[in-house]
Amino acid sequence: MESVQLWEARLQQYLQKTFRYLARIGSGLLYAFLCCFGIIGYYYAQLIRANPPQWIMAAIIIIVLAAVLTRIRVRTLLQEPDLVFLLPLESRMKPYLQRALFLGSLLQCLRCTAAAAILAPLCLYLSPDAPLLVQLLLLLLLQLGNVQLSWAVSYYQEKGWSTIVRFCLNAAFVYFLLREAYGYAAVLLVITGCLLVYIRQRKPALVPWEYFIGQEKHMDMSFYRFVNLFTDVPQVMRTVKPRRFLSFVIKPLLERKRQSFLYLYGLAFLRANDYLGLYVRLTAVGLLLMIYVPGLYGKGIVLLLCLYASGLQLQQLRKHFYNQIAVDLYPLTEEARKHAFVVLFTILLLLQHTIFTIGLAAVMEGWLLWAVAGLLLLARQVQKYHS
Repeated sequence: MESVQLWEARLQQYLQKTFRYLARIGSGLLYAFLCCFGIIGYYYAQLIRANPPQWIMAAIIIIVLAAVLTRIRVRTLLQEPDLVFLLPLESRMKPYLQRALFLGSLLQCLRCTAAAAILAPLCLYLSPDAPLLVQLLLLLLLQLGNVQLSWAVSYYQEKGWSTIVRFCLNAAFVYFLLREAYGYAAVLLVITGCLLVYIRQRKPALVPWEYFIGQEKHMDMSFYRFVNLFTDVPQVMRTVKPRRFLSFVIKPLLERKRQSFLYLYGLAFLRANDYLGLYVRLTAVGLLLMIYVPGLYGKGIVLLLCLYASGLQLQQLRKHFYNQIAVDLYPLTEEARKHAFVVLFTILLLLQHTIFTIGLAAVMEGWLLWAVAGLLLLARQVQKYHS
């Protein structure tokens, strides 16, 4: 099989896999996106109407666009067996890698265009007569330069310094675009081109197979973790962290023989798959949003959304021990396993709801109605496990 045919086959497999998973999570994903975009869009409009200082708007645009331009992810669709079977054919893999680079460039340009479209109202707020189309074309040109630079540097497998340099160049470039100083922006484009030529001249001839395969596995795992928020994904690798300083919380359950599953689920929550980390982050983000989101309705919606998101995360814990023979040997019924999960699920959501309610009561009056709404949502999430 020629490298071009291999690329086409890999791309077809990748698209089929992606669309299959997106079809499985379609309803939940659509609901989550509609809620998020609706809330973000509302407060985005409120931010613009509030007439904030121009330097704040400029800083937001510069940081966001510089981050989008700098963060490069190129899908090579390489797999671990390729390190053995394709290594002897490295000299014939150039068309394959060229197509991977083209696809990566296309996706990065689409992402840059989407970010620019979202930030366009802020740009018009700063400069109502700004030539947005010209600025977008210049941004896309710089984005292509960033993709080429990142690809060339990946042959060295040392991207730390490159990321810092590119972020600084990109931030300066966006700043000059906002100031409509196109001469300085052109100078930065020339500097980017010179860096690219210099790195390509020194680029090693060998393809960094291990690096490309590692990056591909990392991007696959990121996608699987995202899908795992809505449905069970077998490909998500389970990781365990000791966290002995937290294990004492559930040690008393060891002395109660009928609470074996509650102990196991509690231990998994504390130590496995970053359930604890996601739970803590969602709680912290919810509290911060309650401080900065204006209005009682906005704060209440934040409370409900964070509770709902935590419920989605924690429901994955229910299947954590499925297909594990050692756990299936426990002389306890499936009903006992289900009951243990529901107990832990309820305790964790009640704890988070209590924290949110205290935070809401501390910053605004009229919190009781939203606290009751949160309890109703919690009860609805628990009820589906009893049906």
